[in-house]
Amino acid sequence: MNQTEPVVPASTGKSLRITLGAAAGAALAVLGYVPFVWWMQSVFDVPQPSVHPEGLPLSIDPPAVGYWVSWAVPGVAVLLCTLATIPSRPARQFALPLAIAFLALAGLLAWFFVSMDLFFTAD
Repeated sequence: MNQTEPVVPASTGKSLRITLGAAAGAALAVLGYVPFVWWMQSVFDVPQPSVHPEGLPLSIDPPAVGYWVSWAVPGVAVLLCTLATIPSRPARQFALPLAIAFLALAGLLAWFFVSMDLFFTAD
């Protein structure tokens, strides 16, 4: 009698890597993105945008380039790390969902916090 081992679908590892990558990217964005940006802004002494009502509509001084760079650096770093995984298929199956989830959530968080910096007044 010929005994064979049970057949495990090849996609099991792939779907696990994709799921874990997306979960890691979401967790990284939610837990680390905004604190890291705030840390960079304090370390590099990035001036915050100032909002002052000089006329109608609300007058805003344009934010410094460093302000925009501080919000973009984490996303660029994640993209560069994702590009580094191109040669390895298993690493790519983890890193690409991580990057997509991170960039999607980090973009929403950046939109929210930048809009609060630019358009929120304490009136």
